[in-house]
Amino acid sequence: MSEKIQNREIQHDEAGEEPSLAEEVRDRWIAIAAYYRAAQRGFVENHELEDWVDAENEFNELMANKTGQN
Repeated sequence: MSEKIQNREIQHDEAGEEPSLAEEVRDRWIAIAAYYRAAQRGFVENHELEDWVDAENEFNELMANKTGQN
């Protein structure tokens, strides 16, 4: 989870651009949702990517439903 956030920050730094507020809010929402998924499982190791991807999919689905794209 943190690797993805760190990589995203590195990519922005290398490109010389700052992440937009929307990107920061999206990443924060996903990080929190992934954390709660891990907590529900008792923080069992080796599920970090799964938690992140599931949270990312949930976020994308919520946004699609909100904008009527579903």
